Amino acid sequence: MDFDVVDKRDHELYQMNLGKVGEPYYYYSDSFIQLLGYMKVSIFHLPYRQTQGVVIAHADNKVSTTPPHYRP
Repeated sequence: MDFDVVDKRDHELYQMNLGKVGEPYYYYSDSFIQLLGYMKVSIFHLPYRQTQGVVIAHADNKVSTTPPHYRP
């Protein structure tokens, strides 16, 4: 699994917002959401709260926003 998506987040969001009015993509890049989906469904079959915990542990305060929250 490539956690470099956390390091490349700002650049990817810049590319996603290029040519858009305002910044509709502000928090999460496409590759970050895909990483969460792979962790949840394909690889580890984790519940949502554990997926959030893994991202928090591996992000190591590199993400300027928090990962998506699980809310029942």
